[in-house]
Amino acid sequence: MSGKNLSRQEVILPRKTIIELSKLLDDSDEPVAIDLSAAQAKFKFGNAVLVSKLVDGKFPDYGRVIPRASPRS
Repeated sequence: MSGKNLSRQEVILPRKTIIELSKLLDDSDEPVAIDLSAAQAKFKFGNAVLVSKLVDGKFPDYGRVIPRASPRS
């Protein structure tokens, strides 16, 4: 399945999930299928399946929080 017609979804994954996913993907050239629900993410590739809970919350809009240019003194 291609991701051409999918809507953008923003989720926060736990740090441990990112580390484990990185380790698993280092050993694989397989394409990754990602399934998202309201509470969890599932990553499938080759013979591996990794399921993780999502972190509740949203990242702030950093474009509105951090100034683009700092004033010079």
